[in-house]
Amino acid sequence: MFEVKRYRNHIIGYEVEAVQFDGTDESKVELKKWIEERTDRYKSEYTDGLLFTIHGRVLVAEGDWVVLSLEDDERFFPYPNDAFEAMFEEMTE
Repeated sequence: MFEVKRYRNHIIGYEVEAVQFDGTDESKVELKKWIEERTDRYKSEYTDGLLFTIHGRVLVAEGDWVVLSLEDDERFFPYPNDAFEAMFEEMTE
């Protein structure tokens, strides 16, 4: 199930929205829709398993987290599961 939640980086303290990508066709459609709703074409785009970021194209693999920074730039970034779990905690508020 595709569910976007809010998380806080417990090291730096900034907030993000994030979802764990499960690799299903439904998840691919929902991820593309979420990205299109939250950003313009010049910031991020998702096509055929690749997330286009300001740093170039990045493969989003099953189990990775896709994070939307809620800071000034509102950009998307992928994180491997182990890195995400080490840096972020779910906000319960």
